[in-house]
Amino acid sequence: MTTTRPDARDTTKRARRGRRGGRAAGVGSRRTPFRSLAVRNFRLFAAGQVVSVAGTWMMVTAQDWLVLSLTGTPARPWAP
Repeated sequence: MTTTRPDARDTTKRARRGRRGGRAAGVGSRRTPFRSLAVRNFRLFAAGQVVSVAGTWMMVTAQDWLVLSLTGTPARPWAP
């Protein structure tokens, strides 16, 4: 009875997968700009960050607008 090592079988499977068009890291694989969006958790994280940044921009704009409407002069954080 002949047995093969588990790591030898894995290497063979990886080699066959590579010949059929599977992507091996760093070996002829084409990099796409948004490949990370294939991961669901990262998509959720990225969408949450976009919403967060948009909300922050709106908050800063509303705050500046409020200061302008209450005082009549623009808010200048750099002025003494």
